[in-house]
Amino acid sequence: MSPSAKKEPQTAIAGFIDISPAARAAPEGLEVLASFPVSLKAVLLLVFCFAQFLDAFNNSSFFAAAPPISLQLHINNSNSVWLVSAYQLTFASLLLTSGRLSDIYNPKYIFCGGTLLMSFCALGARFVRTQIPLIILRALMGVGGALNVPSAMAMIIHTFPNATSQSKALSVFASSGAIGNVIGLIIGASLTTFASWPWVLYFSTILSFVLATLSSIVLRPVTMTWKSKKYGRFKRLDIFGVSILTVALILFVFSVTSGSADGWRTLKVILTLVLSIILVVIFFTWEARLPETLAAVPNSTWRIENFGILILVSLHPFMWWTSVQLLFSWYWQNVFGWSTIGVAIRFRAFPGFFVGTTGMTLVFTTTNVALFAYTPPKMAGIVGAIFTCALQLGSAAGAAIITSIQTSVEQNNGGPDGFQGRAAGFWFLFTFSAIVALTVLLFMKSARPVAVVERDDVDEIATSNEKK
Repeated sequence: MSPSAKKEPQTAIAGFIDISPAARAAPEGLEVLASFPVSLKAVLLLVFCFAQFLDAFNNSSFFAAAPPISLQLHINNSNSVWLVSAYQLTFASLLLTSGRLSDIYNPKYIFCGGTLLMSFCALGARFVRTQIPLIILRALMGVGGALNVPSAMAMIIHTFPNATSQSKALSVFASSGAIGNVIGLIIGASLTTFASWPWVLYFSTILSFVLATLSSIVLRPVTMTWKSKKYGRFKRLDIFGVSILTVALILFVFSVTSGSADGWRTLKVILTLVLSIILVVIFFTWEARLPETLAAVPNSTWRIENFGILILVSLHPFMWWTSVQLLFSWYWQNVFGWSTIGVAIRFRAFPGFFVGTTGMTLVFTTTNVALFAYTPPKMAGIVGAIFTCALQLGSAAGAAIITSIQTSVEQNNGGPDGFQGRAAGFWFLFTFSAIVALTVLLFMKSARPVAVVERDDVDEIATSNEKK
């Protein structure tokens, strides 16, 4: 074989994305993750899954804790939504920043720092007895969660470089988020019923601190060395682009949350929604002008196979879980007089919830695996951030849309104690599910993962050169 034959495989596959060994290589220092023994890799995966579980728990547990908190702290109905939405707002809006940081800097410090921030803020929130400080601390907990998820995904990709083991690891990681979303409601309801709502925050504090301690021990061997100067890495962070999108996401989540509470015709909702759309357009225009190495979301991201369709599907799982919990939790507690723990148990006992949760878990897991099967490891952090951001936006936007539909129908059909408004919300959920399913069936391509394409491409070029 000629020397040139060894160099040819390091080219880009036509029309797709650079999957050369240089492009797919881990940043210097992260390759140590792949050399860990199997037992240590298992512990590391457990740590990452624990973080995913904790992030989901911090969100779903407050669906059960919010009513007693609102009652004790005298928070009115329109403002009580921020007990949950404050976490979602910062979590969703800062994911892109976290993903970019995880691709450029050492994800170990980002992961551990986010976990500690979550622990301290949860502890502080436990002692707060006024509305505004509690909502602010919940928002800071969302910042910690936003730092956790993309950095964990980036390290999973580098820990399990083999396509088969990587798919299994991502499946377990995704499942832990689904489990946290389901179990979080039960744990939150149990602690609220048999202890008090501050114990939900105590529980989060303890878990976060244990996770931070364990991760700092397991990830100690991971150190980073850099060929580029600090200014070069900082320039790659794309501060302007990331800041624009962060503000746009904050305004969008704020507008849809406020729209469901205060009405879509209010001035603050209209202005923030329009401004968020304008900023998104500015962001993508800015990103299109930047070189691939400097853009927060490179143009090549959208050329990843099935990327757009998979991001559309990513809107679905959390939208379903949040909407179902939102539609029934208030209804069962205030109309039927069921206790918080009684509501949580019934969410798991009814066949419709069991079947729906099983389906959404499958959607969540397979979307996660399929997305990263086509993603080069150097882009794992940013792709993980976009995926998780889509999940959270689906939750926020879906809840706002369904609440608006429910409210408008209830005005002329039985009021909030009736079921007609909730039924209309479920029809919207059914319609969206059907649209997603048809889109996947009609437009999703059946393609091989990048790792498989790269291996076959290398073999084909090598064989061709040998014949020459």
